[in-house]
Amino acid sequence: MELYDAMLKRKSIRKFSGKEVDAKLIDDIKNYIAALKPLCDAPSIKMILIDNSEFGEYFENSSPIHAQHYIAITSLSEPYFRENIGFMGENLIIYLTSLKIGSCWIGTLKPKGSAFELPYVITIAFGYADGELYRENLDQINRKSIDQICLVKPQNDFMTELVQAIRIAPSGINRQPWRIEPDNNSMHFYCEQPSFLTPVNSDNLKGLMPGAILKRMQGISCGASIAHFLICAKHFDKNITFSRIQGREKSYKKLTYLMSAIIEEK
Repeated sequence: MELYDAMLKRKSIRKFSGKEVDAKLIDDIKNYIAALKPLCDAPSIKMILIDNSEFGEYFENSSPIHAQHYIAITSLSEPYFRENIGFMGENLIIYLTSLKIGSCWIGTLKPKGSAFELPYVITIAFGYADGELYRENLDQINRKSIDQICLVKPQNDFMTELVQAIRIAPSGINRQPWRIEPDNNSMHFYCEQPSFLTPVNSDNLKGLMPGAILKRMQGISCGASIAHFLICAKHFDKNITFSRIQGREKSYKKLTYLMSAIIEEK
């Protein structure tokens, strides 16, 4: 399955069968992780593959998602490290989906004090799904509309396809914090700034959440949305160059400017 098709069909899997992933596929996954590239310079990000039998060596609490395998992601606190983790992690998740392997982000694990060399950030659970692996159609997805995430209306069908790919990306407690400004040959990425206490209303959590916690989630979520954008652009044979455009950080109040993507024909 192509990555673009896997992106459209991918959904979070929270129930896994008891079957371990084949050793050959584990080797393929290790090789894919070794070749993953971040959005921008991120020398300290590490992905550690953990079998279910080793879980207690790394984490203090039990996992809310019981899978055969986990990938813990660690990093120093560097510029855009959370966006890089979201970008790399979501690329990995879509690759797993293309291999008929289910996965899910987990943000609630507590690492043991000396388990990791670098600060722990987040985990991806993966394995064979117990039940349906793929989303049948996008009508099933609970996401904001294109009008809600776009700062200006997409100018053509291709830009709408790119926006749709961004729209269906996963996010922490389904906040979908990304805001995008599509242009004729570029896409500008912004992130919503949470308030001190922000209302949340997801399937698993309702009430008020401290903005500082949401801010940590949102960098990873925005990185995942950019992964979707790039997979879609490559599917349509476009070259993408990421950069930061001076002055864009002052464009919108209550939004943090992340980066811009320049879209060119191959």
